[in-house]
Amino acid sequence: MAEQQKTRGNRPDQWNRWVLQTARTWADVEAVIEKTGIDRIDDDHKQMTLYVLELNQLIHRIETSNYDIEYVEEQTELFDRIYKFAEVHFVREEELIQKYKIPGIEKQEAEHERFLSLLDGFRHDFEAGRLTISLELKYWILDWWVHHINVIDMNTFSQGHWGSQAISEATDYHQLTEIIRQMGLSTVDDEHHQMTNRTLEFSHWLDHKDPDLSEGLALLQAMRDTAVSHFEHEEALIVRYQLQNLEEQKTQHQLFLQMINDVEQDLVQGKKPSSEELKKVILDWWVQHINGIDAETFCAENWVSRVISDAKSWEEIAELILPTNQGVIDDDHHQITELVLQFHQQMETGSTGSPEELQERTGRIHQLFQELEKAVLGHFKREERLIAKLELPNLNIQKRQHKKFLALLNNYQEHIDNGRLKISGKLKIAMLEWWANHINKLDNATFNGINLEEK
Repeated sequence: MAEQQKTRGNRPDQWNRWVLQTARTWADVEAVIEKTGIDRIDDDHKQMTLYVLELNQLIHRIETSNYDIEYVEEQTELFDRIYKFAEVHFVREEELIQKYKIPGIEKQEAEHERFLSLLDGFRHDFEAGRLTISLELKYWILDWWVHHINVIDMNTFSQGHWGSQAISEATDYHQLTEIIRQMGLSTVDDEHHQMTNRTLEFSHWLDHKDPDLSEGLALLQAMRDTAVSHFEHEEALIVRYQLQNLEEQKTQHQLFLQMINDVEQDLVQGKKPSSEELKKVILDWWVQHINGIDAETFCAENWVSRVISDAKSWEEIAELILPTNQGVIDDDHHQITELVLQFHQQMETGSTGSPEELQERTGRIHQLFQELEKAVLGHFKREERLIAKLELPNLNIQKRQHKKFLALLNNYQEHIDNGRLKISGKLKIAMLEWWANHINKLDNATFNGINLEEK
């Protein structure tokens, strides 16, 4: 494995080795794992890392308790999960490589086959009792995984190799979904989608042999109107949530509008650019703007915790929670979010007042918690029934995540039962961040785009 011990990012090899050996959470390893800039791939990389880190729990168990049949079953189940997720992820990577004709498919396939073969061997050794989980095994798997991301995947998926080609060949937004990063704000992402399609519509018009000038000017005006509306919205969000880069955003927004004006002036003067030229100038700039300054500005890590901490109502955080476009599911999400906020608002009101006031407040806290717990249990059962009935993906992942959230609620219940009514604001942030992330990632991957009525 000596060939794998290379510098990751700008960190010394010895530091990376220590990080991987001692890592217990995503926060421990995040700094040594590179990002490809492709959301689906990066999300997979994080989820796979989390599965590998779950090995720590089994290592702790074998160090502190007896080695029994239950332990054997748990380690086999975890390795099954790691294997199956790796298998799905590798297929996703290979399909992306083939879709965009990215160089490096042979190297990726060989690496993927080798890793899956090793994992499969581990599974069989576990089942036969010839192998047990250890820190050395966890380190080996995590080291291989991080090396694969930082070297093989980064060489393959660096957009400098293929992004411009994909943009030049695009005729529809959906051909660019892997290239254009998602901000996690439904309105902003929808506007990025709309603006991209406006640009591609004008590009189609440029491909006409003898296009009508008035139609082209109308398409340009639609581009301008969409851009102006979007930029005003982004700048208002930056001000509202006190985000960074306002002046830089304004400068770039004006630059883009000037680019549209320049194209319009050329058209009026009879200088029609080719669609290829338009994509190289405007569409490529647009994609780089989203993936660069927009991703930096709206990165959730920089500000969402602060907004959640201050939030008192659904309206204040609704834009942070993506709709699944399934009425019953989205209604549940809205109701539960409101209950979480109401519960914490009661918790934050303090412990002063007359005995009667304190008793009334305590009763209200218990009532809100019971409503919250009932709503969450009903929602999770509803989701799991729908997924099983309609044979949708992610049922086991959903069940595991639901179990984690219920464990968080049980922790709250213990605080309440023990009279510790002043719960830290950090727990509020942890609960709502988990909740929003679960909806935006897993629930949207499971339910968005599904027509429940047809099913």
